[in-house]
Amino acid sequence: MKRVKTEEFLSSNRVRDDVEGYLRQGGVVIYPTDTLYGMGVDIRVAGAVENLMSLKGRESGRPVPLFIASPGEIEDICAPLSPLGEKLAEVFWPGKLTIVTRARPHIALIVRSEDGTVGVRLPDSAVSLSLAGLCGGVTTGTSANKSRGAIPLTAGQVMEDFEGDDVLFIDGGDLPPSAGSTVLLVDGNVLSILREGDVKADEILKIAEEFDNG
Repeated sequence: MKRVKTEEFLSSNRVRDDVEGYLRQGGVVIYPTDTLYGMGVDIRVAGAVENLMSLKGRESGRPVPLFIASPGEIEDICAPLSPLGEKLAEVFWPGKLTIVTRARPHIALIVRSEDGTVGVRLPDSAVSLSLAGLCGGVTTGTSANKSRGAIPLTAGQVMEDFEGDDVLFIDGGDLPPSAGSTVLLVDGNVLSILREGDVKADEILKIAEEFDNG
């Protein structure tokens, strides 16, 4: 494990250049997000997502959420959001809402769900946004733990899980408690909450009701 501090990553062009070079070689970066520690790769690099899966010990067939560097990046990943989907993104992004919708055909099968959908989020995290920018605007945002392990909120957890592994760790110390992002399937004007996290269901339903009544 190679480790750099968050402050170094955000303030040093040399450090970011080193991280970008590592990503272009298919490397896996563990980094602090606005919820927990995530694992990021450049999905454009052959074998990068497979490297992530291997390190995480995650079986194939499970989708990998994606983080975007700016709202416009979603157009390259997904079919256009419905007006309600756009409204929810406007209200909750950047933030802790993952929107699941139909992936564009060029998005790798290993990232998508079997039904052809993909989860996308614009996080409220300078490190996450910068890392996505180094990956052309999109990086992976799956949790930085071995499969079915504890939610990774501390640097100590990350180092214990991945000590000895070939990863680059952007150390942001201990993160505030979090239930993770809320995962919401948006199909036109039909919403399905797949997992409730830090954004509560009633907050989402309130916006949806106001939108319908508008």
